[in-house]
Amino acid sequence: MKTPYVDWDALAEEQRAELEDAEQASAAWLDSAWTAQAEAAARDAARVARDHNTATAAALVALLLLGVGRRAARMYAAIDTQMHRVTRRVFRDAQPLALEQARQVLGQPLWRPSHHAEPSSARMGYLDHARRQTSAATAAAANARLRDTLTQQVVGVAALTPEQAAETARAAMQGELWRARRLVVTETAFTHNAAQAGALTALATEPDLRSLRMRWTELVDDLTGRPLDRRVGDDSLELHGQLAPPGGRFIMPPDVTRKVGRLAGRSWMHPPNRPHDRAVLTPWLPGMGQPGWVWTGSHRARF
Repeated sequence: MKTPYVDWDALAEEQRAELEDAEQASAAWLDSAWTAQAEAAARDAARVARDHNTATAAALVALLLLGVGRRAARMYAAIDTQMHRVTRRVFRDAQPLALEQARQVLGQPLWRPSHHAEPSSARMGYLDHARRQTSAATAAAANARLRDTLTQQVVGVAALTPEQAAETARAAMQGELWRARRLVVTETAFTHNAAQAGALTALATEPDLRSLRMRWTELVDDLTGRPLDRRVGDDSLELHGQLAPPGGRFIMPPDVTRKVGRLAGRSWMHPPNRPHDRAVLTPWLPGMGQPGWVWTGSHRARF
């Protein structure tokens, strides 16, 4: 039988576009909600300054910290709730698009919607626990940074005008926004690829898909091995094209410590392996014309 042609680059890009849409939606939600809370914190701070315009700097710091810290904690709680919704939606809609189109080329039956991967309670429990731990740790670190910021800006000042207090609180909140954005984008990518892993694991139980593998696909040219843009890191170049059985793990070869540092020797069930990683999980079948490799424990075996 002639090996069918599948435009794997186009199919991986379709997968990546789906992921980027989800990330942008999460980031847009965060930007709007966080800005609203920053403005609320600014109003709180202005009110504090009006009510305590003869207070000492220490008292003002304490009052501002109370208001800004409460707003920051509220936002991290909102992030947890929002990511729970994203997790449910992405799991529900998970579709390994490349595999579905490859099967059309092969003339095999289409992947049926009934095979959508419903996350097991154990998997959902793991995701929820991981997300809550991440949110809690980030919130604690945020409160410490906000405390330092406000203390540095207010200490030594006998009193603040309402305008100065508002701007101090607003700047403190907005200075934390990029970290919160990184959290929601990374968690969205984690959820998307976890859903793909679940879908592929479910499909691998079908008799005609015993040889199905998951492929770690980065923005790297399969023919030249070169990055497709300047944002591709050394760790992405090392992981690109690695294959793992559904439910298995991807391993960063331990012999590339010089390039990837502490990531060497670590393993992941699916992307991302770090914040801002743009890898997607795609299906791989023998004879479909897409290169892949596995780590044997001592070297790379290529297919």
